[in-house]
Amino acid sequence: MRPAAPPPRRRAGQQGLAALAVVLLLFFVVSLVAAYTSRNLIFEQRTGINQYRSTQAMETAEAALEWALLKLNGGRIDGDCEPSTEPSDTSYRERYLVVDPDKGFYAPRLNAATGAAAFATCVRDGAAWRCRCPATGVELPDAPAGDGPHPAFRVALVGSSTRPGMVRIYANACTRLAEACLAFAPNMSTLPIVRAVAPGGEGFAAISTWAGMTGRVPALERSATKIVTVVAPRDTIVARQDIGSSGGSLVAGRRGQDLGFAARAGGTIAGIGVEAAPGSPADTATALRAGDDALAGLALPEPSLAGMRMFASVFMMRPETFRDQPAAVVLDCGMSACDGSTLATTVALNPGRPIWVEGDLLLDGSGDIGSSAMPVTLVVTGDLDFDAGGRTVHGLVYGRAANWRLSGLARVEGALVAENQLDIATSPGSAVRHDPEVMRHLATLSGSFVRVPGSWKDFP
Repeated sequence: MRPAAPPPRRRAGQQGLAALAVVLLLFFVVSLVAAYTSRNLIFEQRTGINQYRSTQAMETAEAALEWALLKLNGGRIDGDCEPSTEPSDTSYRERYLVVDPDKGFYAPRLNAATGAAAFATCVRDGAAWRCRCPATGVELPDAPAGDGPHPAFRVALVGSSTRPGMVRIYANACTRLAEACLAFAPNMSTLPIVRAVAPGGEGFAAISTWAGMTGRVPALERSATKIVTVVAPRDTIVARQDIGSSGGSLVAGRRGQDLGFAARAGGTIAGIGVEAAPGSPADTATALRAGDDALAGLALPEPSLAGMRMFASVFMMRPETFRDQPAAVVLDCGMSACDGSTLATTVALNPGRPIWVEGDLLLDGSGDIGSSAMPVTLVVTGDLDFDAGGRTVHGLVYGRAANWRLSGLARVEGALVAENQLDIATSPGSAVRHDPEVMRHLATLSGSFVRVPGSWKDFP
């Protein structure tokens, strides 16, 4: 009997297909999540880079405004915008601005041949700023080597035809040194003056602010055409207390000015001779005013504040504020008296800047201090002595000593003010003459530029 045949074997069914489908589906989902996450990461990176460049450009533009204010309140500079001791170099103000000395209006200085303005440009090389301050046209500083970023800025100065003593500072900033990214309108008369176009991938910012002149001899009155007509002080010699003489004599004269006195004091007056204006006789009785109530009243009700009030009546600010203003130059003469050469050099290198002498000053030697076109505001805390050389000071001389002693051959074209007592010990030939032109120029040319609150903007 034949054995029975085994049942046929069934083929095992294929298993895992569903698992494979699930795995593929999960892999697809994970890939989508990874792609989405990567997309967000790339977007955040690009946003961060753009924000970084935008912030860098804005901070560079802010630095440009502060840099421009620093240079406006500085002395003579060379082509690299660094301080210069060369008399042929000009100050930043003189290089980029033209001022009407009678009205105080500022305008950008334009090239007579091309009608184009000049601009200062700076770039950060990683360790310091490199700048170029050409007298004409545009000059770029040397491009930094190596990888960036190397932010750069350019500054333009525009005056106002209706606001005397005001300048608007424009700053263009870019995250790299590129002419297209920094450009202004060449003649500064086409609005908007900002012509910059940022290259692809670079940050750009354009901001501006008004800067006003302060710390000067303030204009008290302007005519209908805004010409300065009366400027404090309007008197030739002023002393809050007595004007006395210890054997010296001083002539006080006036030039083309009807207002004011040859000498005015809160106490008595001695040792002052009156020089008549050309074509008119001298009238000592009307030219000298002793016992002036306004000056004597500065000691009331608190005598200890009288000196500060006297100073504020001339400069419209406290003495400490005047000394610490941005443009003021402080000469430390406390250990030994500064001489005429030191003062003459300081004035020559810092046109338009008030000079504060801490201590005694001996004006020895010869040669003028300042000029009629560029007079000087000189504040002396100690004694002021002239020698026989006969230096002439063009401007306002203000003495803060308790008993201010003038000696030697003193010559001042402008005005002389004593915060307290004035002792005349000068030699024959000494004279102080009130010059209205000099005083007008002091009111429009000498002082500090400071930001005007609320004038900042980041649009043309």
